[in-house]
Amino acid sequence: MTINPYIVGSIIPMAIAIPVSPPGTAQNQEERVVIGKTYPIIEPDALAEIEARVARKPFDPKVFGEEESWSALNSPTLPVASRREIRRVIPFFALSFDIPDKDGNILYPAGYTFNPLEYLRLPSRLIIVNNDQLDWAFAQAEIGDMVIMAGGNALQAMRDRGVPVFKLEEQVRDRLDLRFVPSIVEQDGTVFVIEEILLDGETEGGADG
Repeated sequence: MTINPYIVGSIIPMAIAIPVSPPGTAQNQEERVVIGKTYPIIEPDALAEIEARVARKPFDPKVFGEEESWSALNSPTLPVASRREIRRVIPFFALSFDIPDKDGNILYPAGYTFNPLEYLRLPSRLIIVNNDQLDWAFAQAEIGDMVIMAGGNALQAMRDRGVPVFKLEEQVRDRLDLRFVPSIVEQDGTVFVIEEILLDGETEGGADG
């Protein structure tokens, strides 16, 4: 079954000024016919207004408290892998609401389950690590790969390194069934292949949280 996207169109009215005389004189250039009624713009420029307010009172991030306490930076932690393992995961997704067609008939009811990898392609690999494994992650990363940090402050890691570092979201952890770091996730057809990696210095088969 194919999910059809909705296409929403909009029409923007325009006022068109058309010169009625060939150019060459100032009088000819000023003679114009206006089709449609026009109005002067009286609203202030939104960007200029925002810039003026910021200039008057620069934003201080400390109004939200210390950065370490920001809930937006919270990320679930994962234990360190104690052995190498490769797993295949099918990321089934269940709709939480009905999707109707243009006539109000239900195309896909709430609870309908499908595999999104049948309709899309993950453009790059995901490399999931903790803070101590970032050097290893960037050594492994290829162009386009996303380095995702479990636990720690991904924002600070990005500042320190000058490259994008993403935080692990709980929904991503659960949807991909992520269990250990480091893990590398890539798409193979309609499944995710998750490789859990044993780094040098770790003990094969041992417990390392």
